[in-house]
Amino acid sequence: MTGGTLLHRWSTDLELPGFALLLLCMGLTRSPVMGPVLVFVSAMLGAASRLPLRSLRDRLRGPLLIGLMLFLFLALFSRDGAAIGAARGSLLLCKIVSLVVCATVLSATAGFLELARTLRRFRLPSLLVDMGVLAARYVSVLGEDFRSMRTARRLRGYESAANPLRAVRVEAGLIGTLLVRSEERATRVHRAMKLRGYSSSGMPPLRGSGCGFRDVLILAVIVLLSAGLVAADLALRGGAG
Repeated sequence: MTGGTLLHRWSTDLELPGFALLLLCMGLTRSPVMGPVLVFVSAMLGAASRLPLRSLRDRLRGPLLIGLMLFLFLALFSRDGAAIGAARGSLLLCKIVSLVVCATVLSATAGFLELARTLRRFRLPSLLVDMGVLAARYVSVLGEDFRSMRTARRLRGYESAANPLRAVRVEAGLIGTLLVRSEERATRVHRAMKLRGYSSSGMPPLRGSGCGFRDVLILAVIVLLSAGLVAADLALRGGAG
């Protein structure tokens, strides 16, 4: 993918497995001391990719809220004590932030459609890839429809903040209507694809995007970084034991 940074110009054929390895190693860490290290590594990757802070903030809002709730739950209700529970919760929170940031960097530098093509080149079933692409595309469409419906409801004077039960019923009605509309849209898209001769089994194979010395060098750096995270985590756990 073209862009102003090395990560944007990195071949997707190597970027996808490189980031997959890094995400796996981040997820396998178990020492609480590694939490800030994971956040630092992900922040450096975000800075290297020149990721817009606004985009990152929007992506982190939901996962960060879930991570904070899990942190509080582990800190308050852990059977091993509040200190151990808080340490585990902080590591989990750092993992969530780091994984979301790295996944955002991957999608921003490689491009979603290019990632889908790479998955097809890796012999992942085309039907699964196409379903993933359509699902990801329509998540934003559903979000826009939901916001439009809520705006229309407010403009018509259906504000129910004073009555929580009525608010729940109204929101449930909006979600139900949204699901019905999404099912109708999916049916129309499926019919249009069949009329245009879509067949996941009949697609021609895709050629690789080409890899140079620079691409291999970046992959080597990511592999060494992943190995360093694993080695540091094992050393810290061994020292604690």
